Amino acid sequence: MTITAIAVTVATFTENPTSSKIIDAGGGYVDLKVQGADANDSATASFYYPSSLTGAAENSVTLLYFTGTIWAPVISSVGVAPAKDTTDNLDGTVSGGRSTATFDNTSTPKITELTGTQFTIATPDTIPPVIHCSANIVASTEPGQCSAAVSFAATATDNSGAANVACNPVSGFRFAKGITTVACTATHWFGKSSRL
Repeated sequence: MTITAIAVTVATFTENPTSSKIIDAGGGYVDLKVQGADANDSATASFYYPSSLTGAAENSVTLLYFTGTIWAPVISSVGVAPAKDTTDNLDGTVSGGRSTATFDNTSTPKITELTGTQFTIATPDTIPPVIHCSANIVASTEPGQCSAAVSFAATATDNSGAANVACNPVSGFRFAKGITTVACTATHWFGKSSRL
């Protein structure tokens, strides 16, 4: 039986290496790459944040990773949150504390997905996204029909990056004659949402 060692490469950035906005806690950005790992392997990584982060902000910091589209919360092995230690200057660092995650086949991201993944520690975004919807739409039905398919656009902007928009009923749905209200909800990575 041959055992292959896992190779870990780490790079740090002082500025966001992605085009997606994030509320960085001031600890910078880390690019983590694990080579040679398979589904049976695990690796533990610690992410440090600055000592200027204190009080309620320190208690609410979240370890995030970039999915390629948005920043999302890291989930450590077996579905638990990364362990947080708020002790200053841990492990000989000049820091305010750390978040530690174990990556394996049950974590998010999985160890086999760490092919150059960006991480950061961020404070939660408490500002809800803003929804942008079409103006009221008047649709005509075909003769003899009681409904018409109505297409509309709903998007959202958010100060921390992308926001997901879901509407009910969805665009393209067949609306009955009369007035139909469409309810849209926009949610960003930290779960703050807006309704329109």
